[in-house]
Amino acid sequence: SRLKYRYGGFIPLEYATDVEIQTPEFRTTQENVAAFIDRDWNTPVMVQEWGKPICLLGTGNHDSRIKGITTGYFLRNVKF
Repeated sequence: SRLKYRYGGFIPLEYATDVEIQTPEFRTTQENVAAFIDRDWNTPVMVQEWGKPICLLGTGNHDSRIKGITTGYFLRNVKF
C-alpha cells in the first residue's frame, strides 16, 4: 500500500451562523467554508493522492457566551 500524506487545517469562525461570507449558494460563513473545502479539497484526484483532508472548523465558542442562550437554541445555532 502506498504511503498517503495528510493535509488540512483549522479554520476559526466567530459564530456558528455568522453571515460575514455570503454567496448565492449559502447564507452563512460556516456553510460556505464547508462547501469550499468539499469542492476544492475533496476532488477525486486530491483524495486519491493525499487521502481525505482533516479540517476542523472552530465554531460555537462565541455562541455559548450569548446572554440568555438556551441549550436547545445553542444546538440549533451550531447545526447547519
